[in-house]
Amino acid sequence: MDHVPAAKFRQYPHVNEVLCLCDYDYDGDDFTTYPERKGFNKHQLLAGNFSEHPRETTVAFLQSWLFFGVFSAVRKQILEISEITTRNSNGDLIIDAQKLPLLIEKWVRSSSARHSDRIDAVLSEAQAVIEHFCPPLITWQTKYGADGEHPSVIANTIVSPIPPPVACSIALLSASLQTAFTQQFPMQPYVRFSRPASDVFGIPALIFQRFLAAGWCISDVARLSRTYSISTLYFASSIQRNLPSPEFHDHCNLFACSASQVDDSTYMTKHVDEKCQCDHMFSALGDVREILDHGGIPATIVMGDIATVGEKGWLEAVPFENCKAVALSHVWSDGLGNVSQNSIPECQVRRLKGLIDKLYDRPEKESSISAFFKKKKSPKPVGLWLDTLCIPLEKEYRKLAIQRMVDTYAKSDKVLMIDAELTQLSMEDIPAREILISIAGSNWMRRMWTLQEAALNIERLYVQFADGVFEYHTNGVGLTRAWERQKWAYEPIDIDVGSHGHEFSSLHDAHDKSAFNWRATHNSVGLALSGFAGRNTTKQGDVYLCLGGILDLNVGEIHSTPDDQRTEKMLSLVHTYPKSIIFSPGPKLNVPRFGWACETFWKSKILGSAYNDAMNPAIMKEAGLRLEYQGYTIKPFKLPEHFFIMNSTKQDLWIKVTYDPTDTVRIRDKLARAGHDESNMELGLIVPERDVARKGPGAGSPALLVSVYKINGFKESLKDFDNNGAIYSKALCTVLLTSTTEDEHQRYIDSGNEVAYGKKPNESQKTNSVIYATQIWFIA
Repeated sequence: MDHVPAAKFRQYPHVNEVLCLCDYDYDGDDFTTYPERKGFNKHQLLAGNFSEHPRETTVAFLQSWLFFGVFSAVRKQILEISEITTRNSNGDLIIDAQKLPLLIEKWVRSSSARHSDRIDAVLSEAQAVIEHFCPPLITWQTKYGADGEHPSVIANTIVSPIPPPVACSIALLSASLQTAFTQQFPMQPYVRFSRPASDVFGIPALIFQRFLAAGWCISDVARLSRTYSISTLYFASSIQRNLPSPEFHDHCNLFACSASQVDDSTYMTKHVDEKCQCDHMFSALGDVREILDHGGIPATIVMGDIATVGEKGWLEAVPFENCKAVALSHVWSDGLGNVSQNSIPECQVRRLKGLIDKLYDRPEKESSISAFFKKKKSPKPVGLWLDTLCIPLEKEYRKLAIQRMVDTYAKSDKVLMIDAELTQLSMEDIPAREILISIAGSNWMRRMWTLQEAALNIERLYVQFADGVFEYHTNGVGLTRAWERQKWAYEPIDIDVGSHGHEFSSLHDAHDKSAFNWRATHNSVGLALSGFAGRNTTKQGDVYLCLGGILDLNVGEIHSTPDDQRTEKMLSLVHTYPKSIIFSPGPKLNVPRFGWACETFWKSKILGSAYNDAMNPAIMKEAGLRLEYQGYTIKPFKLPEHFFIMNSTKQDLWIKVTYDPTDTVRIRDKLARAGHDESNMELGLIVPERDVARKGPGAGSPALLVSVYKINGFKESLKDFDNNGAIYSKALCTVLLTSTTEDEHQRYIDSGNEVAYGKKPNESQKTNSVIYATQIWFIA
């Protein structure tokens, strides 16, 4: 896999040779029928059943079909084993991936857009099998990521007979081919051409293993997979991290990092040097309260010659408009917080003053006219906004200050991000792409408040390193533009690592509700929830304050609501949602019209790109959440516990429907809550992708199980044309769809369970018609 470069700074010495396990060339005939020609049952392979032949035979065939065969099929020329292999020091035949970039470049430059249907068909067929040994993120989280399991146990889960390096090389090749072709012939310019690993081709177990070996948190893999392609994940996993101890991330999981959670009862404010015993400097709380009372935002001014040893200084507070305010963005676990008083050690004040002063020692580009007027004005002092000093502990004033958090960061002159790990690194030694990845994997990036702090003033965000500051937005944009000039189609790393900056900018636009950024504005909920995924906060009630601030909602109203009622309050203030939010796992709300929402709304998962959802969002109506998706209606039958098996009548698909294991409410209780009568009421199954309804769920797909209480017939549709054929339903639970095996099917029948029969409400007469007629659903 040497076609993906390794990091240049702090490179972890991974050894991941990919053995060539097949001893025969791909035959060059039709890609889809290759399994039959080699004596394999393709339907079993698509269902994830690899037991038909001995393990060695199966692995050799899968490498021949999905590595050599995929490349041969997309370029219409056989990729021979001898063309891309070599011998290692032990004499083993291995894949020489360094030869791949030139082969991919040569192929894509000679391709034509008219080949796109054929190439898409090959890669789609490959993906359906690849996802069984490189599971999608949702499968890792729901099937393999059991609570309490050690991260290394999850990473070393055996998901298939294929050795992890071979499986990873197969997924990397397909992802590289898709990236190269999509970049060369973009179909939708507003969609990034490199697909996030959570969206396509799954996440190989080797990726998890490499990240953990290099000292990363397992939650970083899940979080970054929503933004980075497989290639960029592979590259990032070669960067070694500095950990306080080898066990630092042992109790983290695929959903969030718990290593830096703060316990108020044991929290200690830190000095710059642990041996230092200097006194604390206290905030000018009287002035801070007065500024808050008058509707302002306080900033701290350091007075006196504090830089001189032996001299004493003091702190004063002034409104933002009376200074150049630098808002500090940090995580409390680094030691700059204080749970008992508004103070920090003098050594920290000295350090922070030095850092913010240096921000203004840097030359800034400006017009001669603006420079002239600046000379005419008296220079303003540099002020610091630090939550520890500027948010009083008293409940009334804390509430006022938190309500103005959005304006604090949006109106600050600059935002300075400080992370303990990054401040130990020198930028001079690190390429820009690796700096951006280091920031993306930092403790700072794992926290929720920092999402808001970065997004609200992204163009003035500075990241502190040991030898200076890194201009986040400028460098991210510059790296992307430099890549566009190179146009190396097989390597999307520079595009991917700049995508966090793009997400921050989109959130900024959504908050501004700019008419020129309607797409971000229209789906700001999706953007915010996508950004929240994998992040954490010490006080769970603060989540909705962050979310409300980003969405420009009434934060004061949310803050006044008890923590356990903030989900419902948030939902009542929002009317447009990313429609894929309905597939979020977890216990559902027992609240009229909001039964589709998770009890902890902020943990909602957004599938794929929030921008795709923005083109056709879900809208809250009196009858419930209105959205358009494909799906099935299911004839009345008695639901068994845990799961049921459904037959899709026209497609003749057999699908196992497993209830969300993270939702502990029994299915019988859900039915009673929805008022569902199993003897005469139909069920509905809403699916996120049309191919799930046409071809089956493959390795796994989420869906929403609903109780159907009304379907708009011909007469109703004439009166309400906008909701022609709409299905009115009540949410029951999220489910996971998988292809069922013959043994599972037989055991299900033998246990006395009833098979469900489902059909697409609007399907055409042709069994697998490519015509996609959307179905309107109302979910209450």
